[in-house]
Amino acid sequence: MNIFLDENMPRAVTDLLCSRGCRVHDVRGTGKEGMSDEDIFQCAIKSNAVFFTTDKDFFHTVRFLYETHPGIVVIALSQPNSRSITSKVKWFLDTYGTQEECTDRCFLISEKSCCIYSR
Repeated sequence: MNIFLDENMPRAVTDLLCSRGCRVHDVRGTGKEGMSDEDIFQCAIKSNAVFFTTDKDFFHTVRFLYETHPGIVVIALSQPNSRSITSKVKWFLDTYGTQEECTDRCFLISEKSCCIYSR
């Protein structure tokens, strides 16, 4: 799977994804840090990468701006930390582990549920 990480994702997620054979695009430490939501998502689209974030704006707003996209995964936890976010990403990979399952969908993952939205 080709994955683009928002800067709010823990470094442990990068390690997990790489260990699973994913191609990871990480904006931390690059000139792309601090870009607007729309600009950073455009980078993910250009990379044909599923976008992983903890920013709920991608669920509430950004997903409506695009007819087609590689996919959005929003981890929305009430008390997020590296361990809990990484655990949810692992669950997601075990459950929806292919690029095709993500295309044009937005996954909203909370403590107890995963809602899938598509256009």
